[in-house]
Amino acid sequence: MKGMLFAVMTGVFALTATCLSLAPGETQVAGKTWMRYEHISADGETEYSGFGIARGYLVLSHQFTEKIGSQFTLDVYSSDKSSDANGAGLKIKSAYLDYSLGENAKLYAGVIKNYFGMTYDWKYITIEKAMEDVLGIAPSADAGIALSGKIPGDYGEYQLGIYNGEGYKKFYSNIDRHPAYQANVRFKPIDNIAIGGSVKFENYDDPADTTGSPETLGQLDMVGVLIAEYGPVKLLGEYLGLSRDGDVSAGFMAMPIIRVGDDFEIVGRYDSWDPNTEIDDDGWTSITAGVNYFFARSRTDKPSAWIQANWSREQLEADNSEPVNTAGVQLRWEFSSNPF
Repeated sequence: MKGMLFAVMTGVFALTATCLSLAPGETQVAGKTWMRYEHISADGETEYSGFGIARGYLVLSHQFTEKIGSQFTLDVYSSDKSSDANGAGLKIKSAYLDYSLGENAKLYAGVIKNYFGMTYDWKYITIEKAMEDVLGIAPSADAGIALSGKIPGDYGEYQLGIYNGEGYKKFYSNIDRHPAYQANVRFKPIDNIAIGGSVKFENYDDPADTTGSPETLGQLDMVGVLIAEYGPVKLLGEYLGLSRDGDVSAGFMAMPIIRVGDDFEIVGRYDSWDPNTEIDDDGWTSITAGVNYFFARSRTDKPSAWIQANWSREQLEADNSEPVNTAGVQLRWEFSSNPF
């Protein structure tokens, strides 16, 4: 069970696990696709109903030597943006070189995982992203350098990183001049329990200063994380706190997961967010209920095809606001080639 929990915690891409056994000179190709249907309604009226490809990852991994490896991931997906031709978008989701510093540490450089809160090992047990990713606090990947290691005695993991701070969708003139400094740690004091947290500090230019030499202000983001598992029941929880120029934002997420046999999961989720703790009725809450059914497995017994069904309701705190209901069904499948 300890090994199962560590698999949930580990700070790598879900598909990266398929290439950990590559020998020097070997290459592997992997793919991951999500087809999603969503129906969104408010005040009894349908606002959206349609199918789309939410994710279309193509992953190329290569091991140069025993210590040096690499990964490059393209994400091709359905898009309604005018800048994306023919209804499809394209992003670089990962592009990094990794260097092993021994059995317990590795250095990553490039477009890498964003080691903050739960975003870096989020498995999308619900269709929705991790809370910090939804809020734009910590996108799932960013350009930078990070050190990732294991705490001796298999008591957890840690990461230290320097990032652009704008995620994997913005580069060059679309980023500011201030990098983000981050630290993350997860402790496993006993089997099936993990506790930890992340902190991020980043300066930013005062948007209200139009003098041409704007004042530099600071932002501090923090998150506490709990992962607990007992028998078929698992609980994911996190608490977020942000401080920006004297304004404080806070919120939390709680998500229980119940396994039913080997092929079913029942999922619940509750999110609450207050963008400014000094202002009344400016926040929102969201509840989600869902099921996952795994109907195909790989040669290593990993799920390779499954279906997700979610229903969620988001409610603003503002007076007279109507809840927004989203029903979604998502078909997911993935594969990996033999090393060559």
